[in-house]
Amino acid sequence: MNQRFQHTLIMNLLCASVLTCAVGCQSGLPGRSVAGAPGSSTASETPTGLAKWLPFQKKNDEGALPPTLIAPSERMEQLEKLAKRARRMSPEEQGQISAQLAQEATSEDDPLIRIQIVRTLAALETPAATAALSARLNDPDSDVRIAVCEGLASRGDAEAIRILSAALASDTDIDVRLAAARALGETGNPAAIKGLAVGLEEDDPAMQYRVVQSLRKLSPQDFGDDVPAWRQYLAGDTPPQKTASLWSRIRRKF
Repeated sequence: MNQRFQHTLIMNLLCASVLTCAVGCQSGLPGRSVAGAPGSSTASETPTGLAKWLPFQKKNDEGALPPTLIAPSERMEQLEKLAKRARRMSPEEQGQISAQLAQEATSEDDPLIRIQIVRTLAALETPAATAALSARLNDPDSDVRIAVCEGLASRGDAEAIRILSAALASDTDIDVRLAAARALGETGNPAAIKGLAVGLEEDDPAMQYRVVQSLRKLSPQDFGDDVPAWRQYLAGDTPPQKTASLWSRIRRKF
């Protein structure tokens, strides 16, 4: 076998290998059907595994996502619109949406969407919404729990105060407890004073400051930034009241 014949034989074998690979990639591995391949009995349009994740979804000819999927930004926008029109809804509609959002909050993996769900629930004045907000204080993401505190701040009712007091007393994240202390002051309800007492017992200066600012908003008494005096007041004693400056009196109103 001369050298020229060997070279021709090798080139033919290489061409055959390339053609075999091209056919195999299109039709699947030999002897196995490929889901979604033409003629396959296991073809399915339902995405599985990573294909369910939005970046893996194929767009149609018009560049749109499949109708069953909603981009996170679009879902956030929907929730914001719901929150804005919550006050105009009927009690029945508010109740229905509250129940739906409560269920969605437990199954949603994206913490940013859960935060917006919490904000929307805070705008819905229903028992189901309040219960859902209380449940979100067990959310693994601290930013979601902070959003719960911020959402309850504008309510001022007994249940909101109870939930916020529990967050201040038991949450393991300092930022969540600070948010709860602030929210208790923003309720405008003097009944929240009792719930603030636990925060004043902490040694953290940031917590003491935040609790004192909330107490000054709620209490008819004003002991300035005197933490020991506020502790006496919360314990039922009557410490001497300091004369507040004009600036302090103005600041209490905001």
